[in-house]
Amino acid sequence: MKLFTARVVDGNGKKSVVTEESISIPLFKESLSNKGFFIIDVKEASIKKSLFINQGIKKKFVFDLTYNIFSLLDFGLDINEVFRILADIYKDGKEGDFIRSVISYLKKGENLSKAIKSSKGGEIFDAFFLTMVASGEQSGNLRDSFKLIYSYLKTSQKIKDKLISAIIYPIILIVISFFVLNLLIFFLTPIIKMIYSSTNIEPKLFIKVIFAISDFLVNHVMIYIISLFTIIFGLILFFRTKTSKIFLNYISQKIPIISKASKLNIKIRSSFSLEILLKGGLSLEEAILRLGDLEKNDMIRKEYIRGLNILKEGGGVRKSFESIKIFDSKDLNIIEISDSISRAPEGFEKIYNDAILSLETFLEKIFELLTPIIMIFIGAFIFFILYLVLIPILSTLEELGGMM
Repeated sequence: MKLFTARVVDGNGKKSVVTEESISIPLFKESLSNKGFFIIDVKEASIKKSLFINQGIKKKFVFDLTYNIFSLLDFGLDINEVFRILADIYKDGKEGDFIRSVISYLKKGENLSKAIKSSKGGEIFDAFFLTMVASGEQSGNLRDSFKLIYSYLKTSQKIKDKLISAIIYPIILIVISFFVLNLLIFFLTPIIKMIYSSTNIEPKLFIKVIFAISDFLVNHVMIYIISLFTIIFGLILFFRTKTSKIFLNYISQKIPIISKASKLNIKIRSSFSLEILLKGGLSLEEAILRLGDLEKNDMIRKEYIRGLNILKEGGGVRKSFESIKIFDSKDLNIIEISDSISRAPEGFEKIYNDAILSLETFLEKIFELLTPIIMIFIGAFIFFILYLVLIPILSTLEELGGMM
């Protein structure tokens, strides 16, 4: 869910500013038009967030709630009865407030997606989730929609857990290496320097550089500490900005390994979205349009728009999806065949399952490759430490031996 601000003029010619949450700018504009406003301009509003503490509903709640809704709907209960039961499960905190708020909106006759969106704490449910729920409402089969959403969230979490487990070890290694390096610079290097001074032996250039770095940091330790905290704080601020998202998108497209994983991840989300939107009764054109509204990556969004225009101009389904680069030739064959026999949702379901398998296989290969790389790094770091410790001592002994 995003927050948008618009300058508008009402029927009496009075100018005002309206700020509302919406899935996309087109839907926000539609909402304003339905209220009788004439729109001057629209922009996405910035939302102030707490820097370190998230006091809202935790994201795990989305996963748990989706599973609970699917399980209760699977017993044949209607959505109102489901939320009455959920009110007994989530009694306290912001989760309980959210459930009670949804119930109040449902009692007013609102549909579920609107109730979730409007409830306090509903911002934790993104546009993707709300669109998938709305699609299930349109098709009249919320149970299957929540089953698919739960399956998607479960798969996404599984992939995320694999990525986290893969990067934890290198991160721990880097942190330990950093502390060991500081130990060498602040404590061991001064001792080695004293050995040189006491023997009047001229150190080699590399050793002189290490001594100079150690002297500077020891004499300016407060500047060093402040600089470290400034860098850490600056990185935290940076990764909460739109610029960081643009930077990460650029990295995800340019670095080969990351770009392939990112492409497969986008394919998983896109094929799943198209599957559930088509099962919700939307036409292929409407589904691609909605998918474009949901997409956060500008480059991918432009590809959706280009594909949609080709489809509208009668270019055919295959040619349309050829312009969306995340789909390969095998996917295009599946899309073309499934559309020709009026089974497009099943076609995208197959692409979705194949993409999950491909991503999991790709990540497993990367993890296998990562292990020897980490071992090489450990070996190089140990060699560097031994070099710092032993070379000065051996040089000193060598010089002393030459004097005797």
